[in-house]
Amino acid sequence: MQNMNIITPVDKIQEVSLLIDEGVDELYGGFNPKQWLDKFTIYASMNQRYFESAQIKTFDDLKAIVDEIHAHGKRFYFTMNGGLYSKAQYDMIKSFLPELKRIGIDGIIAADIGLILLIAESTIDIPVHISTLGKSYNHKTAEFYWDIGVRRIVFPRHLTFFEMKTIAEKCPKMEYDIFTLIGKCPNIEGYCTFQHLSPTKRWPCEIEYDISGCGGSADPSLPIESQRQWSIIERRHSCGLCALKKLGDFRVRALKIVGRGAPTKMKVQNVRLLKYALSLLEEELTDEEYYQKIKAAYKKRFGNDCAPQNCYYPEFFNLSK
Repeated sequence: MQNMNIITPVDKIQEVSLLIDEGVDELYGGFNPKQWLDKFTIYASMNQRYFESAQIKTFDDLKAIVDEIHAHGKRFYFTMNGGLYSKAQYDMIKSFLPELKRIGIDGIIAADIGLILLIAESTIDIPVHISTLGKSYNHKTAEFYWDIGVRRIVFPRHLTFFEMKTIAEKCPKMEYDIFTLIGKCPNIEGYCTFQHLSPTKRWPCEIEYDISGCGGSADPSLPIESQRQWSIIERRHSCGLCALKKLGDFRVRALKIVGRGAPTKMKVQNVRLLKYALSLLEEELTDEEYYQKIKAAYKKRFGNDCAPQNCYYPEFFNLSK
């Protein structure tokens, strides 16, 4: 079995040892400095999270978290993955870079090309990873990112397993992360313009809408059915663990768990489930035996059977029945 890291979110220092003790190799998180909030407000969050529980509180807290992670020999990546920043925001981010370097972050997860170039052209040597929002939809995009200095990509959520594998085969010099648990999105995330601001954390893409065709010759049934699926997705139960059995020669750097702002207990439970899946890969199980054990573990973790609308890689769902 190939050696793959587990990367999971962290929001406060109390979580660091708990998560690392469970087997996490890398952690990620973000925050909005006070001067950012004073000028741009939380509605223009620097890191695509718009609620307080998903934010590290201060630069001092960030440094304490990074120091603790490094003391365990692990790595921390700072999320700065807004899809687009203004000139004023670029200027403020540029002023933050020396402090982030001093703190010792191991990289920045970014999506905006202007920001990526700003970091590359600065005197601050901080590696950049491409966020799922960075629209890495084909190998030409991966090659473009390589040419501007990027060495690692988080694959977009909507790509199929085989699409990701093809990109990795055609641009093998790049490292890749794939999603494994929590946070499935029904849309092409890189093009999303919804605001995720609801205090209930129920996003616009999860609401049931009443829609109908507007006439003409086009058949509206497919988009209507696609949209209907939005409201039955339970993104907090999203899972892609069945696909791990099919990795083969698909080289993956890290298996990503979503959940910035989630309770610590849930983060720990998610890591345990992923670790269990990896332990099964070391056993001489048939595909069917692996799938059945994963389905049972999933039900124990989430309290319900797995379902295709919650599956990151539904092309494997029927195989696991």
